[in-house]
Amino acid sequence: MGTEAAEGNLARYGRAMLNSLPEETTELLIDVCTSLTPLTIDTDEPQGLPSRQPSTSGGPSYLSYLALNRDRGVSPTAASAPALPAGDRSSQQDSPHESRTATPPPGTPTNGQPNPIQARVTSVKRPSPRIYFPHFIDHKEKFVQFLESVALKRWGQRLEESAVPVVVENDPFADPQAEQSDQVAVWNTLLELYLSSAMSAEESKKQAFIDKALKILKSEDIPCDSTHALILCSTQNFTLGLVLLWEKLGMYEDVVRFWIDKYREGGDDASNASPEVIRCLDQYGVEHPHLYPLVLRFLTSSPELLSKHTADVTKMLEYIDEEKIMPPLSVVQVLSRNGVASVGLVKQWLVSRIREAQDEIDTDQKLIDSYRTETDTKLKQVESLSDSDHPRVFHVTQCTACKGQLDLPSVHFMCNHSYHQRCLGEHDTECPNCARSHGMIREIRRNNERLADQHDVYLSEVKDGGFAAVAAGFGRGIMNLSRTEPLAI
Repeated sequence: MGTEAAEGNLARYGRAMLNSLPEETTELLIDVCTSLTPLTIDTDEPQGLPSRQPSTSGGPSYLSYLALNRDRGVSPTAASAPALPAGDRSSQQDSPHESRTATPPPGTPTNGQPNPIQARVTSVKRPSPRIYFPHFIDHKEKFVQFLESVALKRWGQRLEESAVPVVVENDPFADPQAEQSDQVAVWNTLLELYLSSAMSAEESKKQAFIDKALKILKSEDIPCDSTHALILCSTQNFTLGLVLLWEKLGMYEDVVRFWIDKYREGGDDASNASPEVIRCLDQYGVEHPHLYPLVLRFLTSSPELLSKHTADVTKMLEYIDEEKIMPPLSVVQVLSRNGVASVGLVKQWLVSRIREAQDEIDTDQKLIDSYRTETDTKLKQVESLSDSDHPRVFHVTQCTACKGQLDLPSVHFMCNHSYHQRCLGEHDTECPNCARSHGMIREIRRNNERLADQHDVYLSEVKDGGFAAVAAGFGRGIMNLSRTEPLAI
């Protein structure tokens, strides 16, 4: 029987063979799916030997056929060969160490006669293990053995770490895409078998299956479909697997909501649900601050939760205030949406927030007063400079540059700075003392004009703080449009 015929017969009669001889059939299926060596060796029967006669025992035994392509045991060809004459039997015993794949070189005489038997071993294409999955429907343990052995021998994948490297035969006919699909199918099926076995196994064996399932979900090297794994863990109520997959996929909010729903549903897991919510918040909250409002609403949803996690709520409020995750008004709205949270719970937090807000208001009021005073002073200067009916009298007696006694010739500027003519440059038409501040103002105005066309910068400022960005824009004269021509009166 050739390799293709064996594969076809196994696909057709594999279930019946498993029912009859499960161990031997499983090993045969493993060999078929993992070995590249053909199941049979074509031989040319020597002319000098007697013709083969039908065996009186009904042909070769099934067990001898199952030993094909197996390193252990006797060659099935030898086991199923007919009885030879005494002379020929003695010739076979001359080489007791000869294996079924080791043949003498061509032309080497044996007992004076040339041996024309020559093995022609070629590489064969391994079939997909998925075609044999339906045969194991009533043999769950053998199915697990088959899948684990195929994953190890065909792809070198296993759950247990070992220092012994796995030697994997390279299949030159393998399709990478088909091999990848087979790997995913094998490990998806193994995960399903582990979970179903854990539900029905004894308490002493249950943890072993759970550990194997978790190893599949945690492994970065084992190809497993995450969507398929989520469905399996959900249907089997495998909480650890669900949480692990959500964390692996970055679905941290789903993890928090899962434990919140567990608490609200009640049951055995309800007592551990709220501590798990706090643990998830501590683990993911730093990189995902949007979880804090969700957890704050949950912890203040019932008096039992609030009394159990009062210290956690206080700690959360302090962190929210330090990181500016929520404005104080939003926190107050969350806490006041029901009658669970009392004022005494957040009394210290409210007092500190009110004190900070009052200090900020006082600081802003002082700035406003100083700006108003400065503005009034500038307006008076502008009014005095623009009054043409009253001449400006300079009473400065000291040179601003050299600090010496001011004498003629001297130059007076309208900013009340006076200089010796020799202390000024030949082309200075602006007060040297005020030129720097005037230059800074002109540079600021030029920058504001350039920023007028950079809308992405404005949008980013509005996103961070809308009111502050608009107020700063008004302060920079955002509404003061430059006039290209004088207005007609």
